[in-house]
Amino acid sequence: DKVTNDKPEKEEKEKIINKSSLKWIGIKDKYFITVLLLNPEDKCSGIIRKYGDEKIGVGVKIPDFSSQKTINFDTYSGPLSLDHLKEANPHLYKVLDFGWFGWLGIWMLLTLKFFYGIFHNYGVAIIFLTVIVKIILWWPTQSSYKSMKKMQELQPHITSLRERHKNDMQKMNEEMMKLYKEKKVNPLGGCLPLLLQIPIFFALYSILINAIELKGASFMFWIKDLASPDPYYVLTILMGLTMFIQQKMTPVTDPKQAKIMLILPIVFTFMFAGLPSGVLLYWVVQNILSIV
Repeated sequence: DKVTNDKPEKEEKEKIINKSSLKWIGIKDKYFITVLLLNPEDKCSGIIRKYGDEKIGVGVKIPDFSSQKTINFDTYSGPLSLDHLKEANPHLYKVLDFGWFGWLGIWMLLTLKFFYGIFHNYGVAIIFLTVIVKIILWWPTQSSYKSMKKMQELQPHITSLRERHKNDMQKMNEEMMKLYKEKKVNPLGGCLPLLLQIPIFFALYSILINAIELKGASFMFWIKDLASPDPYYVLTILMGLTMFIQQKMTPVTDPKQAKIMLILPIVFTFMFAGLPSGVLLYWVVQNILSIV
């Protein structure tokens, strides 16, 4: 029930996987898998074998091969699709690799497929999934923005304290904590709520990058494949533009930091130009909702 990505070391030609409860062994790439489905009672071992430097094959080592025992196995060879994998074996969906927050990624994929069942368009499904995520994160996001705004208003007082006690760090820290207490401001209030968003972002990013459901799925007009980059960079430019507007609206305590933050949209636009259209669509919608 636990998925392990494994391969022989450089000096090894073959690796034997001895697991008493081995249920499957297979080989996969980004979108497809070939897997042998085993019966743990047969106590077979898995074999991962290297052929030259590039090719890797998998197989099964059958115990007591000299006896007349018959061992049957099923195989599945096809797409890494949630529905197909569950049909082949109830536990096989675990081969879907959505990173550290895979359990959350599975639920997001199910939600994405739910909206696809209604609209029959994965682009529209991504938009509605983004709206749902934004609603879930509304409270921590609002809390973060309010805290940043309060910190921005306190900045003149903080600058004054730093000037006054620049030679006495202990006194300066005491006065600053006293100021935070009087104004009822948590200096970490702008960061902590954002930490709640990290698992959701990584899970969502993983399914938009890896889900075979988006491969060849069109959205509208020029977006014919949500798993491929935008051919005309329209979504890329919209992402950079909406990110710039969002940065301009976000309260920042340090003017120097504000200038650096305004450079980020330009950097991200060039960095993410090659990302799949599905990821860029999510980011554009997310930015627009944040601006609103």
